[in-house]
Amino acid sequence: MSHGKHKAKHMMHFFLKSFLISLVLIIIACICNAFTFGWQSAFAENLYGLDADEYAGVLMIVMGIWKILIVQFTLVPAIAAFFVAKHIEKHADDDDQNCGCGC
Repeated sequence: MSHGKHKAKHMMHFFLKSFLISLVLIIIACICNAFTFGWQSAFAENLYGLDADEYAGVLMIVMGIWKILIVQFTLVPAIAAFFVAKHIEKHADDDDQNCGCGC
């Protein structure tokens, strides 16, 4: 296995594991928020003066941004590393430097 392909496979596994860990954490956070929402909204009302609907909106925005960041910084690089490894594998035996794919 070439060094580039090995590096791309390693990066793919790293980002895939990061994605799975982040996914598990966000699922746990969603479950915790579902069961403790009343307590959290009362705490937010006392601390920040937010009612339950305003707190739910803030919570939805934060969870949405968290999901976007998980996909952007873990899943997208894993997919890119997968395709880089496939590209390196495809052109590993090519002796011609001009393969026509723009690489």
